[in-house]
Amino acid sequence: MGLTLQAVTEPDTIRNYELGFKSRLGDGRVNLNVAAYRLEWQDIPGSVLFDCAFSNLVNAGDATGEGVEFELVGRLSEAWKVNLAASYNDLTYDDNVLPAIGAPGDRVVGSPAKNYSAGLEYGFDLTERWAGWARADWAYVGSLSSELSSLPIESYDTVNVRFGLVQDNLSIELFGRNVTDEQGVTRIEPLPFGGDYVLIRPREVGIEVRYSYK
Repeated sequence: MGLTLQAVTEPDTIRNYELGFKSRLGDGRVNLNVAAYRLEWQDIPGSVLFDCAFSNLVNAGDATGEGVEFELVGRLSEAWKVNLAASYNDLTYDDNVLPAIGAPGDRVVGSPAKNYSAGLEYGFDLTERWAGWARADWAYVGSLSSELSSLPIESYDTVNVRFGLVQDNLSIELFGRNVTDEQGVTRIEPLPFGGDYVLIRPREVGIEVRYSYK
């Protein structure tokens, strides 16, 4: 007689309803994208700690929310290019959420309400054979809820820079990621699971060399 194994949790499902538009302006020099959406997340998986000190992954309830997104990419001149983006969402738990995960109306854990980003790029000809470009990007991640309601996660921003040279199939790029060495937190584990802080990657500086075969 065989043993039948049953999954502890059912798969979660997400329904996303979106309305938006994409447009080109200024003789194609500017691309503008705008969207609004509604998201319905059912059977959210979450860890629950029992009195016996054991934990289990369960379907913890549902969440619903609306949001908007904006993106603009424009060429200021032959050499300069800029991009801007912003988003806002209001994703909160429904009435059936388990108390161990959150309370009805609370923002879903790990879901920042606001995100912004901006980038600027400059391209140039260094010699007849070598072309170059320099780029800087800034990103902002808004504050968010953690599984420890008394310890909300603060907002943070990062800056990335990159300088590259290209000749035919060869490219050489010097990059710096999180150049300000921001110690942003993405998650705080509940105390019964260790209470660890999960940080973004620290400052990285390096060189990338690529060669493509055609």
